[in-house]
Amino acid sequence: METRRSFIVEAAQLADELGYHSVQVPEAWGMDSTVVLTEIALATKTIRPMSAILSVWGRTAATIAMNSATLLDVSDGRYVLGIGVSTPALAEGFHDVEYARPASRLECVTKEVANLVGGGRASLDRTTDARPLRLGMDLPHELEIVIAGMGPRMRRIAALHGSGWYPVFIARDQFGAHVDELKRMRSEHGLDPEELTVYGAPLMGLDPDVERGRAAAASNIAWYVVAMGDNYSRLLREQGFTAEVDAVLAANPKPKPGACVTPPEAEILLDQLAVVGPLEQANEGLGAWEEICDVVSVGLPPGIDPDAAFETIRACAPST
Repeated sequence: METRRSFIVEAAQLADELGYHSVQVPEAWGMDSTVVLTEIALATKTIRPMSAILSVWGRTAATIAMNSATLLDVSDGRYVLGIGVSTPALAEGFHDVEYARPASRLECVTKEVANLVGGGRASLDRTTDARPLRLGMDLPHELEIVIAGMGPRMRRIAALHGSGWYPVFIARDQFGAHVDELKRMRSEHGLDPEELTVYGAPLMGLDPDVERGRAAAASNIAWYVVAMGDNYSRLLREQGFTAEVDAVLAANPKPKPGACVTPPEAEILLDQLAVVGPLEQANEGLGAWEEICDVVSVGLPPGIDPDAAFETIRACAPST
């Protein structure tokens, strides 16, 4: 939801200077993230510009392949494609596409993007009389494809067709078991389990004002549960948080962005899904996630004051 392009690029430049792994730009119904990532690629040196996450509903697989190939070229091989199924709110409410069989859609698009970027001809299902074309670019760099998905089918797609897994709303204490599952699946199919990069994305509630930061993280959790379809509420119920989900739904009968609450009886969601506390203890909170993930994201909420954002980036830097 962040639309201050110059701020995003400046934050990316600071993260680049401080040695961060990647700068991850999401996409909803605001700016085109691939354009912003192009600007970031031109303004940075070593950090990886990453789509996190690009929706499979708004572009064809061929368009995503062209986006990815161009960004690989512009970034000299640093670009990372994060791809996922997003939510019904975005697919249907913005792209006017039915949110149907999301796992099948993700698998098909992922395999086709890899096919095209790898030099293969387009897989044609509807226009079978046409001559299937190849991507018209030479690519000296391999594309890293990171799969965003939480359910069993999504995890299987990540294990077998991705080079990374990027889930959200997976409880920290249950995360490790899923990582073991994905690595076991890769081994069973002859894939190196250590070549799968695991991304963690706890919600951030880091703030000099601890209560303000906690409230921001709690509001973010509640918003996803009550306003973004039933994907996230169902996922939390499957992890054993049915009572907590019900409490969040009851506490937010008329949800508004930034004004939702996670009530005390659902406090465990904050502990399991977020990192909260003062900035000087940032690395302590992130450390619990770093024990189970290869890359841990430091999320910046939309509309954050730039000075507060830069302070957070410095406090969470890998070198500190």
